[in-house]
Amino acid sequence: MTWLSDLPLLLKGGAIGLAISVPVGPIGVLCIQRTLAGGRIVGLVSGLGAATADAIYAAVAAVGLVFISEILIGQQPLLRLIGGGILIALGIRILLSKPPEESAPEQRVGLGGAYLSTFVLTLTNPMTILFVAAIFAGIGAATESGNFLSAAPLVIGVFLGSALWWFLLTGGVSLLRDRVTPRAMRWVNLGSGTIIALFGAAAVIASTAMASAPIIVPFEPEILEPVTMEPQDAAQSGSASTSNSIVDPAYGFTYQQQDGNRFVAGKGQLPEVEPVDIPLSGTPVWLVAAPMREGSVWVAVLDNGQAEAFYVSGETVEPMPIEPSQLPVGMPPMLAVEDGVPELLTSGELEASVLTHAVKLPSPDESTATITSAGDLGFETSGEMVELSINALPDARLLLDGKGQMVLLTDPTTRYGHGVLGDSIEAASITLIDTASSPPVATRLEIKFGKVIEGIAPIWADLDGDGAREIIVTESNAEQGAQIVAYDEQGIRMATGPAIGTGFRWRHQLAVAPFGIGGELELASVLTPHLGGVVEFYRMQGDELVIVARVPGYSSHEIGSRNLDRALAGDLDGDGQIELLVPDQAQESLGAIRRTNDGAVTAWSIPLDGRLSTNLAAVTLSGGTIALGAGLEEGVLRLWLP
Repeated sequence: MTWLSDLPLLLKGGAIGLAISVPVGPIGVLCIQRTLAGGRIVGLVSGLGAATADAIYAAVAAVGLVFISEILIGQQPLLRLIGGGILIALGIRILLSKPPEESAPEQRVGLGGAYLSTFVLTLTNPMTILFVAAIFAGIGAATESGNFLSAAPLVIGVFLGSALWWFLLTGGVSLLRDRVTPRAMRWVNLGSGTIIALFGAAAVIASTAMASAPIIVPFEPEILEPVTMEPQDAAQSGSASTSNSIVDPAYGFTYQQQDGNRFVAGKGQLPEVEPVDIPLSGTPVWLVAAPMREGSVWVAVLDNGQAEAFYVSGETVEPMPIEPSQLPVGMPPMLAVEDGVPELLTSGELEASVLTHAVKLPSPDESTATITSAGDLGFETSGEMVELSINALPDARLLLDGKGQMVLLTDPTTRYGHGVLGDSIEAASITLIDTASSPPVATRLEIKFGKVIEGIAPIWADLDGDGAREIIVTESNAEQGAQIVAYDEQGIRMATGPAIGTGFRWRHQLAVAPFGIGGELELASVLTPHLGGVVEFYRMQGDELVIVARVPGYSSHEIGSRNLDRALAGDLDGDGQIELLVPDQAQESLGAIRRTNDGAVTAWSIPLDGRLSTNLAAVTLSGGTIALGAGLEEGVLRLWLP
């Protein structure tokens, strides 16, 4: 819908009003029946009731009134129950009504009742807020959070667009009114009454399912006792070369930190820095970077698996060799710089999964770990190779805490077929492994009640500031969709955020950082990145993850991709406050979202002059300054260097 981007807000609102009104539902059927039974004015007034409710929800979505939308969406079961009851009653009333022997006067149905009934019915569907917010974001119509004045043309446009549809619909139907005989009208009443009652029954059933869904009942999932897992006989055991002794090696992950937290330390100089464009020989899909000598090394992996590396120092950019120069197509890179030499870490002789990468474990002999094609965890250490049976997710990332502990997602399942992250397989458990023990010890947390972990890695960070890490995941099921959940390292559920309320809607957890005005730790995520995209900030309060701010208009993921690293957090402009940097819906610019006292705003944005095709990468240089990079579909590596 980018062709709408240059239209005035009033016209954009009109287009949105039409878009949300045209789909035929119970309100449309009701307006058609009332037009035939009572005349065009009755039908039009009924439509205007719905248009008014649409405008109210548009105002909530446009201005970003998080507390109102959260209350309404949180009360969705009750509202659907009320709306369903009203629809059933209206349907039965229409079924039992007798058509007049001749055309009735148009005031036969009370205008006030006609308006109020459709107004209330439309308000009982609060998911309209998310639908409207998605369209706003898609056409670039989002307004500043809390600014009612700037949102007014948009909201008025939504009302007028919706009203226009009802004017056209009731006008067209009224042309047939004089041709409808009492016998035909009886069939119209039977058909429309049945349809409306069925809509109501469906709403009541849905509300009952929501109210009884296990997701709203706190529980502590079963934690298996720690078990010692004896190593298997490695099918490809043999000698392997060990690393040289190194001092302070540097690593580059697509997700910034080894614990999965997309946060970069230091101070940036955006948005004033002019970008540097480096031509590539193809379209990049992955990007990693690390400090090296007096500068940094950047490695772009193209869509054919070819790796291209560049050493950057000051304003000098030099191509440099990288080994291996070719990865399996789809494999994400992991960059290691040891003794001033960069390389992409591989699994050695192990038959590794091509959907993830190896990691270096913090042990004296610098062992390498990876997920094998059979779902085992493979170690290459001291010339020996062993494999542990853990049933890993094929594209799981191996997260590390730097002290010998590892976390990954395990037990692949297809019980929730959303399939937006590259396949229809999700994880049914989380496994914590103590790699420093011999043999390694594993603890497994099973996710119950038909839910899955929708993602490829947790965020393993301290969210409540007590010095201990939480394991933060997105849990989903078909009834409630996605919600953010935080566990401690013993597997006890610490806190949960609100569920979306409908299945096949995703939340993308991004980063934990001191986003708050006073440096409070918060989690940033994106709600429904494929349906409009709304940046959310969570704060842990007791056993709840409370949404404290929301900004629409951003998307951190492209549907079907395994690249979940298109956003990162840090003090990117050097002002002392943390920003979340995330692409817009078109993936053509990056917006810096900053928390404020009453919510969050887009502090600044930088154009890409192309379309983002990789994750965002950042590196902290000597002196604590931040360099940022992104790969573009046009075959360009764009760097912002201090």
